[in-house]
Amino acid sequence: MSVDPCLKLVEDSAQRKPWSEVERWIGTSLERLGLHARTPHDRIVVAVKKEIADLVARTRTALAPLAVDETSGRAVEHAGELLSRGAADERFPREELRAMTVGGNGYGTTPEAVRQELGAWIARHQALERRLTWLLDPRITREQLPSLDPIADSDQIWCSVRFEFRPEVLYALWGNAMERIAQVEAAATFFHGTGKAEGISLKRTEDTVLFYAYLFNWGQDSYHGRTAIRRMNQIHGRYFAHNDGLKYVLLNGGFTVLDGFPMIAHRPLTDTERLGYFHATVEMGKAMNIQNLSHSWDEMYGWFHDLNRATAAPSPHKIRMWNGIEDGFDHDLKVPKLISNFRKLAERASMDDTYLSALGFERPSPSQIAFVRGVMKTVAKVRELLPSEPYIQSLQNYTCYPNGGAVETIGEKERSARMPSACPFATSGVPKPNKGYPENQLPLVSLSEAAEIDLATLTWEEVIKHNKADDLWLVWHGHVYDLSSFASNHPGGLKVLLGGVGRDMSKAFDKAKHTELTKVFALNFRIGKIEAGDPPRRAARGSEEATKEQATIA
Repeated sequence: MSVDPCLKLVEDSAQRKPWSEVERWIGTSLERLGLHARTPHDRIVVAVKKEIADLVARTRTALAPLAVDETSGRAVEHAGELLSRGAADERFPREELRAMTVGGNGYGTTPEAVRQELGAWIARHQALERRLTWLLDPRITREQLPSLDPIADSDQIWCSVRFEFRPEVLYALWGNAMERIAQVEAAATFFHGTGKAEGISLKRTEDTVLFYAYLFNWGQDSYHGRTAIRRMNQIHGRYFAHNDGLKYVLLNGGFTVLDGFPMIAHRPLTDTERLGYFHATVEMGKAMNIQNLSHSWDEMYGWFHDLNRATAAPSPHKIRMWNGIEDGFDHDLKVPKLISNFRKLAERASMDDTYLSALGFERPSPSQIAFVRGVMKTVAKVRELLPSEPYIQSLQNYTCYPNGGAVETIGEKERSARMPSACPFATSGVPKPNKGYPENQLPLVSLSEAAEIDLATLTWEEVIKHNKADDLWLVWHGHVYDLSSFASNHPGGLKVLLGGVGRDMSKAFDKAKHTELTKVFALNFRIGKIEAGDPPRRAARGSEEATKEQATIA
């Protein structure tokens, strides 16, 4: 029985020379610091077998509609038999299918449409084999880099950057990207409301890393890549999300990382590395249905930093959010204080001016920045002493996933329990875990795109009962909003919210000049319509007295 060429590559990669004692000591030391990790061989085998099985199944599905007459029917049937035997042997029958596409194959005439379809799937299998060459030996990309295309080869370049600059990304740049939501108060407030920022900061970060890695390791057309995109869109689609909010978070994962390299990296990025990383990020955003993205560096970089300049003013809310996420990292990573302090120094050293300004931080001194860069250079030299071996980021161990994170199960399973559940998509036929929130919503470019919601009508008497920081309902523009999950973290302060109990807050809401981003995020907290008429005067006065008492306590 022949072995699939892709699995043959995997097996060959495992037959490398054993480490020497010195290499073992270096590798173990770096592993303890999170700077080196061997990809478990058995996981690579399982992942490649999934890709092969997916190719076999999709080829069979693609061929089925081509059986339109007796000749094409025989060809499709024969190809199906080859695919069935291949599936049983855990291989893609590339050469047998190729024989069907050329003359004198001993089978007979294969119609042109079938030949073309077979050729397309054979090419996909060859592409998987090529991809595995650089996944199994990441240093190959160094040699290929001058000839790589920043757009066509963006997956390979993204993975190479993450390998070559692992210490910089791990100890500073990716943390900066995850924590930068603090700079945009609307996004920060939303994340605080879900509890997915400070509450599970490390898990959220590792989930994001894994989704990225599955997509860029295996490609958008792969089983793992398609599953990663489907899961990300499912998670995001449970909320009303403004397109610009998702666009900012996406580009933040690109530009905040790329902007940090010149400040602390052990060597400069090449133009190909910089552009490839950027184009990979844009391609992922398009797969996530984010609108108004382009492959123009200048356009996207300008948009991203225009928003950063507009949100560069410091505020207690921003630093509170940033510290909350940072404390979550420290708590879950359980690293020595020395390592934690170095990570925080490296993060500040690699922040741009608007990021530092928004948090009220001073830039570290030149000697501190030189120290950080010196550590990165030393680690890079030490890593070079180890022999090249597979580094497939999607298949590594993580703190929250010590046995690896399967693409089918990573990420949040349900909409946050801290969020209100009322939603137009909640029907009696929806299974309980999904009842009360939307599914598969696209990002909203404007508030006008939001679906009309048939919400229950609530009375002022019912609304006024919810008048505390952890149980707070407010009314504006005819709707009732449950702000309980973030009231204490409201950028304008808790007092202003408590002052709105039992009142129509429409004028106050408009006066605050909330952005379109905030208005869309607010839809996630809308739970009903308010009854017609003004609020009862007596109840309003009573609520004001309660507000003063609550404000004093707060």
